[in-house]
Amino acid sequence: MAQSYSEEFPIHQKTEFFDFRARRNPERLAEIARFADAFLKIVNHDFFRADFEYPIHALVLEDRASFQGFLRRQFRIVDPPNFGIYLSEYKLFVTYEDSGLGTFTHEIMHPLVERNLGDRPLWAMEGIPTFFEKFYGYWTNNEVVVHRFRLGYCRRLHKQRQRAVRDRLRRLRKHQHRQQFDHLRRQ
Repeated sequence: MAQSYSEEFPIHQKTEFFDFRARRNPERLAEIARFADAFLKIVNHDFFRADFEYPIHALVLEDRASFQGFLRRQFRIVDPPNFGIYLSEYKLFVTYEDSGLGTFTHEIMHPLVERNLGDRPLWAMEGIPTFFEKFYGYWTNNEVVVHRFRLGYCRRLHKQRQRAVRDRLRRLRKHQHRQQFDHLRRQ
């Protein structure tokens, strides 16, 4: 992250996977950071190994207006999104305090899917992040326990769908590794 952000965003929270910066509200930033690491541990444990060049840099602005104004000024984004954005060319996630944890999980999944599921179907770049924005759970012993993913209207299929997504992600990952191995063997 550019050095100029350290002055503009003086509140700093570094975790195992993230480097967060904000202008205010260190308590809220600590909550977001705690959730962020717990979320990545769930992804790593239950879905796929999320390799990345950690930490992921994140800026948390005060509100939607300051978020969108910042994107217009700093990155020349003419029509900024309403909730959050991952800027891959800067390896930077930008959002605001009350955008919602679903925004966070959705946007963070973009670089993880891009990096870890190279041989993926076209739908996966939005479909997988959308899947991850719809879960809820609770804290136990400093860990997030996922209670349920909200998948459409038919919740009784929840467990089957969750297993199906997890299994499909694992197959994509294995297929990618097999292709890389075959490519190296041919050289």
